[in-house]
Parts: sequence; C-alpha cells; structure tokens
Amino acid sequence: MVVVTAGDNFSEFKVKKGDQGTVVDTADGGKYRRFKLVHVSSTSKDKAAPLAADVEVSAVVTFETAAAIPHIAKVTLASAEFESGDKMPAKVWKQLGGTADKLVCQIGFERLVGANGYKIGTNVFVSQPVFEGSDANPYGV
Repeated sequence: MVVVTAGDNFSEFKVKKGDQGTVVDTADGGKYRRFKLVHVSSTSKDKAAPLAADVEVSAVVTFETAAAIPHIAKVTLASAEFESGDKMPAKVWKQLGGTADKLVCQIGFERLVGANGYKIGTNVFVSQPVFEGSDANPYGV
C-alpha cells in the first residue's frame, strides 16, 4: 500500500494482486523491481484543491512480508515546484526517493480542469532493489 500526501490532499494506491513487477537496471543502483500501482481512493473531487506550487509531497510505503510483519518506509520531496500559467503541461511527473534510499516512487500529477494548479493523479510507480539470492517479492503480493 502506498499513501501519497500533498498538502491536504491524499491518494492511496496498491500493487495489483499477482503483479510481479518489471525488473529494470539502474545506472548506479543495480536491479530494481518496478510496479505500476492501482489507484484505490483519494480526496473527493469536490474537496481537492489545487496544490501549491511548492507543496511538500510524501509517500508512505507499507510492505507486507511473508511473516506478515509490515515494513514501512517514507520518502519526501520538500518542494514539488509546479509550474503555473497558461502553458502548464497536462501531466507532470515527480520522483521521491532514489537509489540511495533503496526506494523510488514516481508520482504523476494531473492539471485540474478549469484551475491553475495540479492534483495527485492516478498513475504511480514504486521501485525497490531486487534482493540477490532471493526470488521473494518484497511487496508480498
């Protein structure tokens, strides 16, 4: 489960049951298993306010293990630095964490229709190192 928060807005995502992810090689961090997450719930549309251009974004990732003991990790982006004005792109991607954190969250933000701002979108990817010598899925799915 991944909970993304930005200001007063939040969205929850999960790994689709049975998804084994895709193994990708990184330039400096070795092999990572990348999952496209499924959107579960979020701030209701009537309560979602445009995010401030410099809003802090965080992702709390809960990993379930075979022993049923959850492991929780948090990655944060201190300032999202969204653009504003007439030429804002429809979608913007932000990365939280990195290979040094052993956790990468890529979050898609969508421009709000009729507003000069963004909301947390429905596309999120999460990646974690592939553990050598183990075929176990660290996400417990």
